[in-house]
Parts: sequence; structure tokens; C-alpha cells
Amino acid sequence: MSTVEIAVDARGGALRGAIYVLAAGLCWSFTGIFLRLAPNFGPWQFLAWRSFGTACAIAIIARVSGHGPLARRLVALGGIGAIVTLAFAVA
Repeated sequence: MSTVEIAVDARGGALRGAIYVLAAGLCWSFTGIFLRLAPNFGPWQFLAWRSFGTACAIAIIARVSGHGPLARRLVALGGIGAIVTLAFAVA
């Protein structure tokens, strides 16, 4: 792989990452609208559905990225990755 190919891959990855961050910001920004549309939901119900939606989005992104089975990728994260993943799940 040449230096030019590596640079092009890095730019593509940065662009994809920026699109993911933009999409995440937009999704989290609509939380208030969804809360208004579901006035009968209690706080725990709303958080459960929001967590379910987040888990679905993460599963779709993981599937589309196609880097192998999810369990193997989670093990490859190591100790720090496991802590971050656990903290995200608790949040």
C-alpha cells in the first residue's frame, strides 16, 4: 500500500467519522421532540426506548462496517475499551 493510498483511506475514515458524529448530534437533538410526542411515558420508559434505539443504531453501524463478529471486536478492545464500553452502557 502506497503513502497516497494510506492518506486517501485516512481522509475517508475521517469523513465517515465526521458524518457519524453529525448524525449522533442530530439524533440526540430530537430527544425533546420525542419527549413531547410521548407525554404518557414515564422517565424510565423513555430512557428504555432511547437506549433501545441507541443499541439498534450501534448494531447497524457495527454490521455495516463489516469488521468481523462483534464478540471478537469487543475482546480486541482490551481493558480500557471494556471500561469505556461499560461506562457507555451504564450512561
